[in-house]
Amino acid sequence: MSQELISRYSPFVFVYAGLTLVLLFACGKDSPTKPKPSEPPPPVTPIATRIELNTSSVRLSAIGQTIRLTATVFDQNNNLMTVAPVVWSSNNTGVATVSVQGLVTAVGNGVARITATSGSASAGIDVTV
Repeated sequence: MSQELISRYSPFVFVYAGLTLVLLFACGKDSPTKPKPSEPPPPVTPIATRIELNTSSVRLSAIGQTIRLTATVFDQNNNLMTVAPVVWSSNNTGVATVSVQGLVTAVGNGVARITATSGSASAGIDVTV
């Protein structure tokens, strides 16, 4: 009887074993659920590293005379930073003052250093009245 069972079911056993091997090998290859590619790094935040002023020195000949200074700010990749905040200051407000827009006004005789600062970058010029 065991010989009869073997001969009767052997085709099914071979088919089952063959299908099992095919499934095992097929599942071991490239998975349809591949891992996600890594996210690109976030863009680097621009940092002000250099400021250029529109002039290198200023001589004002009269009290009350004004001149507007402009500052151009560049980032660490030497790209123009169009929205970088600039803070203006004078080291001698008895000689020249400067507004938040960069308007320098002569108020007395002497020399004042006007400085534009954005982040850790700064540039300055001497104003002589």
